[in-house]
Amino acid sequence: MDARRITGSLIEVAGTVSGLALLVFVLDWPVERLLPIVFAFAAVRVYRLARDRYEFNPGWAKAILGVALAGLGAAALLRPDGILWIKLGMLGAGAWLALDGVCDLRVGASPRRTGDPYVTVQDAGTVWRALDREPRSAEALRDAVDLPAERVDRALAELERQGRVAETRGVYEPSDPDRDWGGLVNKALARLGRPLRQF
Repeated sequence: MDARRITGSLIEVAGTVSGLALLVFVLDWPVERLLPIVFAFAAVRVYRLARDRYEFNPGWAKAILGVALAGLGAAALLRPDGILWIKLGMLGAGAWLALDGVCDLRVGASPRRTGDPYVTVQDAGTVWRALDREPRSAEALRDAVDLPAERVDRALAELERQGRVAETRGVYEPSDPDRDWGGLVNKALARLGRPLRQF
């Protein structure tokens, strides 16, 4: 694990501890109300450590989290106090997340991104700016930017995954998914309906 990832983890832990301390000492929250938050934070950290060490399908995490969220929603519905739409939202979101996790387990999840994410983001910015000046083929792009070929390819794959570049007959050019509302809505609906189509 490199220094940047260690620093990022330390910042995350420090931010969480500071937030919990603020709730306890400034807002006078009872400590027992914070136990579910602490448990959730610890579970996320353990999952990330396990994911980095072992290759396993992330559908397991989605399914377990979905079942837990749906269970909390169902338990909340049994209590007379509270806001009904929040309880129903937890139940629905948990059920969808559990189904999506099972779907990942059945058909496979999207492949994990490889390489240092910080470097990939920087490289993606460099590659996108080069394409914004002039659409290019992958070979021309490798010649135009001062990066190793594998990093250019990784940056292109990341930009395609984000929908920020499009490839037509071997030539890459920037695309602006934020302006294509119809495409965004169709993608969102397709993503929401994915677990249901598998059953």
